[in-house]
Amino acid sequence: GQIISIVDLRTKLNIQGQFNAETTVVICEMKPYCVGIVVDSVDCVLSLTVAEIKEKPKIESADPTDYITGVVNKDNKL
Repeated sequence: GQIISIVDLRTKLNIQGQFNAETTVVICEMKPYCVGIVVDSVDCVLSLTVAEIKEKPKIESADPTDYITGVVNKDNKL
């Protein structure tokens, strides 16, 4: 077996959230690392390559956006 760290980004980003029936953990393999991320719900799961991650667009926001490092446009969806 493998021990995987679980991160609740809601806590890190000061976002209110509650655990419910749809709350789950998504395991992200980013070789050589593997981390679990708590999410409110999952609509779909994609396997991506680094080449598919594009530079983030300019975002006008009063809140910090440093944590957004890139975006993926797959099948005409962000």
